Amino acid sequence: TLQGSIANAGAANKFTFYVEWGDGRSSTLEIHPGSVDVTINHTYWDDPLGSNMNVVNDYKVQYWLTGAALSGPSHDERLVEVRNVAPSVGVEGAAIDENREATIFITIEDPGVLDTMFAIEIDWGDNTSMSLGID
Repeated sequence: TLQGSIANAGAANKFTFYVEWGDGRSSTLEIHPGSVDVTINHTYWDDPLGSNMNVVNDYKVQYWLTGAALSGPSHDERLVEVRNVAPSVGVEGAAIDENREATIFITIEDPGVLDTMFAIEIDWGDNTSMSLGID
């Protein structure tokens, strides 16, 4: 969320606030005459493509304010830290008798909307294991 106030928000002053969020997306907010407070929200969907999921990623956020009351565009930038949130995994299964096949149910929840592929390694505890790819 970017928030700010316009000191010269007179009745005839109209402004445009433009933001490049650093993740390939941008936002434009028209500020109508007399408006003082500016709030613009943005959600970072995920880590940058190819980044290490366990590190903090910095995004350079640039913003401009334009309007007739200004001598030229006002520009500034800031770095925003975005941390990856690890997926949560749930496993359910029932007890079985020996020489029976076990069935388990795996639930994966990940707030990163671009995270769509997962690799799961299951160790059955009897010296056997298996790998699953979930897409």
